[in-house]
Amino acid sequence: MQFNHPEILALLLVLIIPILIHLFQLQRFKKEAFTNVKFLRQIELESRKSSRIKKLLILASRLLALTCLILAFAQPVMKKTDGQENRKTIIYLDNSLSMQAADNNGSELLQNTKRILIDELQSFPGDFALITNDKIQENLQSDLLRQELTRITYYPVRKDLSQIFLEAETITDNERYAGSDVYIFSDFRTSTYEIDTLPKRDRNRYYLIPVRPDRFQNLSLDSLWISAFDRNELKISGRIQAQNIDEENLSVSLVLNGQLFGKSSVSIDKGNDATVEFSVPPETMGNGAMIFSDPRLGFDNSLFFTLPEPIKPKVLVIGDYSNYIQRIYTSDSFELTFQELSNLNQGEIQDYDLIVLNELDKVPAPLIKSLNPYVQEIGNLVIIPSAQPDLASYQSIFSALGIGRVSSEFERQKTIISVSDDHPFFNNVFKGEVNNFDYPEATYGIETDFRSSAPLISFDDGSPFASEIPVGKNRVFWISSPLKGEQSNFRDSPLIVPLFYNFSLPENQADGVYTIIGRANELQVSNDSLSGNALKITNGKEEYIPLQKNTSKEVQLFTKDYPLLPGVYQVVDQSRVLSEEAFNYDRELIRRGYTNLNRLAEGSNQIKLLSTPEEGLRELNDMFSSRSLWQLFTIFALIFLVLEMLIQKFFKN
Repeated sequence: MQFNHPEILALLLVLIIPILIHLFQLQRFKKEAFTNVKFLRQIELESRKSSRIKKLLILASRLLALTCLILAFAQPVMKKTDGQENRKTIIYLDNSLSMQAADNNGSELLQNTKRILIDELQSFPGDFALITNDKIQENLQSDLLRQELTRITYYPVRKDLSQIFLEAETITDNERYAGSDVYIFSDFRTSTYEIDTLPKRDRNRYYLIPVRPDRFQNLSLDSLWISAFDRNELKISGRIQAQNIDEENLSVSLVLNGQLFGKSSVSIDKGNDATVEFSVPPETMGNGAMIFSDPRLGFDNSLFFTLPEPIKPKVLVIGDYSNYIQRIYTSDSFELTFQELSNLNQGEIQDYDLIVLNELDKVPAPLIKSLNPYVQEIGNLVIIPSAQPDLASYQSIFSALGIGRVSSEFERQKTIISVSDDHPFFNNVFKGEVNNFDYPEATYGIETDFRSSAPLISFDDGSPFASEIPVGKNRVFWISSPLKGEQSNFRDSPLIVPLFYNFSLPENQADGVYTIIGRANELQVSNDSLSGNALKITNGKEEYIPLQKNTSKEVQLFTKDYPLLPGVYQVVDQSRVLSEEAFNYDRELIRRGYTNLNRLAEGSNQIKLLSTPEEGLRELNDMFSSRSLWQLFTIFALIFLVLEMLIQKFFKN
C-alpha cells in the first residue's frame, strides 16, 4: 500500500493527546457523605471496573476513528502488481518511414498509434523511458511523456529489434532497476537478426505490439540505374514494385536539371515488377529525378540521381602502334597512350584504367610483377599475343595472375561463328540474336585452359577466341590470335568495336547514380586545387561536415547519419562546388515482409505477443492500475464514531 500524500501521516502524532488525557485522569471526583456505606462497597467495586472498560472502549474507538480519518486524507492506494515500484517502464515507438502506411480507416500507422498512446495512457506515478529510432529519452513523467509523443516525426533509419533489446538493458543497468517492462509498438518488418541471439535477460519482460494494416498495398519506385551508356545513347531505367495491387497506365515522369524531360506509362500486375526506361542524349550531365504519384506511401515515390560529367577512361597500349586501336579509342571519348616496351615507365601503370598488351613477343618478369597488383585493385587488362610468342613468358603471366595455363598453339584455319550475346558484357550491343553475319577467320593462335573464364566470342570448334577471366576486383580479357598481321582478319570485323569499347567500361555502370541514406557510404572527390579546408555537403538549406580522409589523389567522404532528407546535395570547398551527390531513402524498409512474431514469442517467458495497440495500452494501464482506499478508510472512521456513540449510550457504568 502506498500514499499519494504521505506528508499527512504526520498528523498521527495527534493521537498522543487522547492517550495522555486517559492516562492522567484529568477529571476530578466529588466526595458525597453517606450515613453508612457498608452495604454499597460491592456496588462501588463493580461500577469502578465497568467504568474503566467503558473508557478504554471509547478511547480505542476515538483513536481508530482519528487514525482512519488521517489515513483517508493521505489517500492510500493499493498497487495491482507487487514490486512494480522497482521496475522501469520503457516504451519503443517505431517512427520509421514504413509506418507511413495507412490503416483501414485511412490514418497513418504512426499517427494513429501516437493518438492512442496520448489519449489512453493514464497518469501514473514514477517515470518512463521513451525510445524511438532517433532518440532515447529517460525519466519522463506521464504528462511529459505525452508531450514528447506529440513531437515524434518520421526518421529514415530503423533500429533493429536486437538493438532495442540492448538499449533497454542499458537503461535498466544505468538506473539500477530490478528489471524493465518494454512495450514495443512497431510494424516489425523482417530484419536480419537471429531470434536465438536477441540480447534478453530474465529480469526484463518484452511486450510485442504489432501496428499493421490488415492488407498492405503499395507501389514503390524500388531502384534506378543507367541501363545503356555509349557514344550514341544514354538510357535511364527504373524498377517499380507492386505489392498486393494491380496498376494500369501508371504515369512516370523524368526530370532533368529541374525541367520535365519526359513521361512514360507502365502497367504492373500484382506481386510483379515493371521497368520503365527513358532515353536521353548521351552528353546529358547534371541531376534529375524519376517520379510517380501514389497516395499509399510517400517516401518511395521518387528517386534522385546524378549524371556527372563523363570521365574519359585512360587507356595504355604497351607495344607497337596499331591504327585500328586508334580508330576505336578516339580522343573525344578516351585518353589513349601508346608506349613501347623499351620506353615503359612501370611506375605510371597505376594511372590508367585499361592496359592492353598489344602483341608482345615476350612479357618480361618486371612487367608481370607490376601487372598483378594492377589487375587486383585498379583496372582491366587485355592480352593480345604476337605471331611469334614466347609461350613461357605468357605462361608466367597466366600463373602470376592465377588464371590458368597455355595449352598449345594452333596453325589451321578457324572461323569465328559464335557470339555470347546474352553475356552481360554485350548488354545493349545487339538488338536480337546475331545471325547471318560475315564472321572473320584466324589461321594461327594460342589455345588456353583458363579457370572460371567465360567465352565472349568462339570459334567453330567451340574453343574461345575472346575470353573474360575475373581477377580480384577486375577482369583479364584474352584474345587468342594476333590481330594486326595476316593471322586474323578480325580487325576488319564490326565486332571489334563493341568488344574493345566494352573492355574499358566499368563493370557496374550504375555506381555513382545515387547513395542510400542511413548506410555507410564513401564518396570520392579529386583533391586537385583544394583550399585545404574541410569539405561540406549542402542542399542550400542545410549543410554539414562529413568525416573525411585525404589521400594523394582524392578526398574520401564518409556519410551515414547525415543527410536525413532525400535530394541532390553539393560537395563544396568553401564556395566552390566540386561535385553533386544524390541521396535517397532506403527501400529495404518495405522490400521485405513482416516478422513472424508468433515464432519470437513461442516458448519464451519474457516475450509476450499482444494483438493490437489498444491491447498494449490496456496491459500498460493494468500494470500501473491501483485501487484507491480513501473511501474505505472514511467509512471505517464513521463506523468507529458511531461505535463510540453506541458505547456511551448503551454501556452501563
